[in-house]
Amino acid sequence: MTINKLPPSHEIDTRYMGHVFQIMEDCADERAEGWTKLGLLVNQSPDNPSVLTYIAVVWKGKKYDKWFPELALKALADIFYDWQQELIVGDFPKWTAMFFGAVLQSDGNVRTLWLPEYAADYGAWRITRDAPNWPRVEAELDKLLAREQG
Repeated sequence: MTINKLPPSHEIDTRYMGHVFQIMEDCADERAEGWTKLGLLVNQSPDNPSVLTYIAVVWKGKKYDKWFPELALKALADIFYDWQQELIVGDFPKWTAMFFGAVLQSDGNVRTLWLPEYAADYGAWRITRDAPNWPRVEAELDKLLAREQG
């Protein structure tokens, strides 16, 4: 049996994760009612508090990645900044990149997944400008969906 070890910062992480997923789901419900998949990549700038994001939604069987409202992006950036500051104050490792995924299950509930990265090069969640980001996001969302189908 494998037991997943919670990071030392799990209380902080859980609180901020909840805020991020709430914003993602609220925006998807408002702009793409009936969405089935949501994926977010975030990369923390090493030089300042800004972040780079890639956010996709699957709605009516099609992927959209230029749908997220500007004000919601600002709210996410503020959350990510506060998250990092709280990790610094608590002397916890700071993430460099993260994946957030949400899929609608057959029972109507939403299943979510958060995968942090701590490598300086952003690891698997590096947002690229010269290659599509969607295939990595889609692969992780498909794994999340497959867990329900067991």
